[in-house]
Amino acid sequence: MEVSRLELNTLVLLLVTHDHPVIHNGLRAADIRGYVVKSKAATDLVRAIETLLRGETFFGDRAA
Repeated sequence: MEVSRLELNTLVLLLVTHDHPVIHNGLRAADIRGYVVKSKAATDLVRAIETLLRGETFFGDRAA
């Protein structure tokens, strides 16, 4: 992912439509710090941001 290669110390959190193992594995391999599934954004978005700011990852209901 281009943002990761710039080494700007940027935390990337994506909003995704589906939570699927292929998406999950691909995003982790791209050094994405987490994602929130759109259907759960109302409950998960703030929690996901707080999690990333603590230096952890957030991948919805999947184990980080």
